[in-house]
Amino acid sequence: MNAVAENRVSTKISLLDFFIIGGVPGGVFLFRNLLYVLVLRQREAGEMATVDASAGVQAVFLVVVLLVGTYYFIHHELIRYFIGNSAFKWFFLFYGLGLISAIWSVDPILTLYRATEAIAYTLLIFAAVYTIYCKVGAEGLLRWLLWYSIYAIILGALGRIKLLGFGAFGLGTFLEQQMTSTPFFFLALLFPLSLWIRVPILTISILSFSNTAYLGIVMGTFALKEGSNYLKATFFFGGISLLVILLYFGAGDVLKNTVFYGKKGVGVEYTSGRDKIAALSWDQSMKQPLTGFGFVAGEVSVISEKRGSGVIGAHNGFLSALLGMGFPGAILLAVFLVKMWFTSKSDVFPPLIRSALYGSFLMILVHTMGNPGIGSRVYGAWIPSVLIFAVISVLYNHFKQLTFYANYLDNPEFSGLQDTTVPRAG
Repeated sequence: MNAVAENRVSTKISLLDFFIIGGVPGGVFLFRNLLYVLVLRQREAGEMATVDASAGVQAVFLVVVLLVGTYYFIHHELIRYFIGNSAFKWFFLFYGLGLISAIWSVDPILTLYRATEAIAYTLLIFAAVYTIYCKVGAEGLLRWLLWYSIYAIILGALGRIKLLGFGAFGLGTFLEQQMTSTPFFFLALLFPLSLWIRVPILTISILSFSNTAYLGIVMGTFALKEGSNYLKATFFFGGISLLVILLYFGAGDVLKNTVFYGKKGVGVEYTSGRDKIAALSWDQSMKQPLTGFGFVAGEVSVISEKRGSGVIGAHNGFLSALLGMGFPGAILLAVFLVKMWFTSKSDVFPPLIRSALYGSFLMILVHTMGNPGIGSRVYGAWIPSVLIFAVISVLYNHFKQLTFYANYLDNPEFSGLQDTTVPRAG
């Protein structure tokens, strides 16, 4: 497959570029955030299992998403190549099993809808990422990715203001957008971009007072040792500094003012009830460990029945998978994440990019274990997580291909090859 173009293109992204370089799939993908703001409404107490928008509008838009994503998948060989040669084939198997689980689901319609939604958005995201990559290459794709975080943060804040009134306008509303900022934290930290793009992402992540965000930042710092000598030194001296702080102030006080900020104590019992939800989810999933109760529908039914309608999910991808599809679902999710783990820390990436991508993976892994996201429906950290993982998969193939060609650059037979960055669209 000839997946390399002959010439470089500009990797700079202007505001106008951000909206148009994704073509049709990119435009549809970006419109989702705007649509959410336009149709956002206040949920009633008994509607906690539904999305904050008109179900009819969401369903119609999902048809558009599915049609666009499927069209690009069928008509672009490189998209099928990216998916088939990445961890995402296991991701599609996971959500394919979700579709099948409608057969035994406690709510077959809900299961079919949510599984189709996840598959449709994954196809759309790959179509958008592929289109952007073809136009601006690897570096331009990373730039677009961070632009998207800013875009999602702004529209998310506008949605909250629309929901709660203009009185909600303030720093606190923006700090609530940690689901669309923290997954991009290490990309913003390590990738050289304008400060006006990096600072909002980093600030919201640090000031979010989210225990999952802080734990993700701590976990993600281990990615620094996969980078350049400078990053390795930063990791080493940062670790020494953290150890000194822990010894001086005490581990309990440090955790109380970071990971467990605002909680009554330090420990799993002070994680906003997640320990109780986890115990409930595990106990209920063991009643049907081989099949679960149906993708999403089982999770919602079991937890809301026991904990009330205010709790709509397990806040853990693996527990969501167990409740929905039993151990087969949890195993497929585990295989996907393990393969994505090895992909994100692969030696084919340049050191700086490897650290940024691996740190992003570790942050998303923490989100998966403690927030709504991968393993359940399209909600919470799901869109940013799948978007970043799709970019990792595309960049892995990109740098793997460059490494392959680089091995032959000294061979006269291959002297015509260019160190290019953009694939042929088609």
